[in-house]
Order: sequence, then C-alpha cells, then structure tokens
Amino acid sequence: ATPPPPKHIEKPFRDFGDVRVGMKVKVLSDATAVLQACRSTGIDKTYDEQRLSSLGQVVSIQSKDPSDYTVRCKVPELGSVWFAVWALTAVKLEEDLDLWGEDAGPQRPPSEPFATEWWSHMSGLAQGEAGAGEDGGAPQATAHDDRAVMMELEWEAAIERQLSEGAARRGTLGSTLFVRDEAADAEGNRKRTFIADAIIDAAMRFNRLPPPPPAGGP
Repeated sequence: ATPPPPKHIEKPFRDFGDVRVGMKVKVLSDATAVLQACRSTGIDKTYDEQRLSSLGQVVSIQSKDPSDYTVRCKVPELGSVWFAVWALTAVKLEEDLDLWGEDAGPQRPPSEPFATEWWSHMSGLAQGEAGAGEDGGAPQATAHDDRAVMMELEWEAAIERQLSEGAARRGTLGSTLFVRDEAADAEGNRKRTFIADAIIDAAMRFNRLPPPPPAGGP
C-alpha cells in the first residue's frame, strides 16, 4: 500500500547521537530515500519488502550500532527491521501520535483540545449528552468543562517550557527530542487520568448521585 503523503517536510536525522534506544521515530515516506540511506550503510536488499511496508510509520528504536550508523526498530505488525539512521525522521507530536502517544493517528484540529472520535464521545458523555438533562433538554455546561480547558492550557504551557529548558540546558537536538518524549509520556498519563474523571462524572450523572464533597469538606 502507498503511504499517505507526509503532513510536513521530512528532515532525516543527520547525527547518530540524536537518536536513543526506546525513542519513537518515523520512517521516511520516500521509498527511494529510505533504500538509498540503507545501502549507504551496507544494509542489503534482503528485508527491503519490510522496509517498504514501514514507510511513513512511527517505530520504536530497539538498539543502535554506532559502527555503521544503523538502528534496529520495532515496526507495528512487522517486528524488528534495521534502518540507516538517516532513513528516519523525528516524530511530530501532534501529527503522528495518537491519544496515547504510541502509534500513528489523526491530526489534531487546532479548535479542539483533544481530537479523536473516542475522546469526543467521552467528553460528551461527561457533559451529560448520553442522557441529556433532568428535563430531557440540552445538556448544560458544567464546572468540568472549565477544568478541562484550564488543564489543557496549563499542560501545553508546561510542555513548551520543558522543551525550551531542555534545548537551552543541553543545546542539542537529541536532548530536545528526549524532553519531548518525556512530555509525551506524561501527557498520556494526564489524559488517562482526565478520562477516568470523565467516566466517574458520567456515572454520577447517570445514577443521579451527588458529587463527592471537596477535600477538607464535611
């Protein structure tokens, strides 16, 4: 199958130190560029079929071989495949990662804080869309909505701060990508916690239960 066109200009890694074991990277979408890069490091044609099936995919680095600038990557549904480091490019967080920060997924529209069908459904459920209001009318906005907006704004600011501090502190692209990966992991944990809150909120609405008292309350 032909991979979809890239959503941004793909710039392959140039420095072997920019990648690390466990890091998520993306295989270039250009078949010629990928195969030429692999040939330049001495990788033969034996597993080219798997490499062509990996075009445009987000993969995880399993090991590195500094002697020839190659990395072994875990490709979803294919297993381990070796690539030249310059057959790979950095992952664009908002374009290439899904809600959990692991696999290729849809691009997030700028007008929505979390843009996946499932999250939109859960967000609506938390706001009472599944059962409407007490009188059957349209669901009303809740304090949960305000909290969602504030959490999203605060989190995006924190990620930007981490990226800036990481780049300034170490001054290398590899360090910046490392900080970004850490931010992505933390973002996944935060969203899972937020989804759990949404489920609890929806359950309380469905069962007509009052919310728990605030900390320190009666």
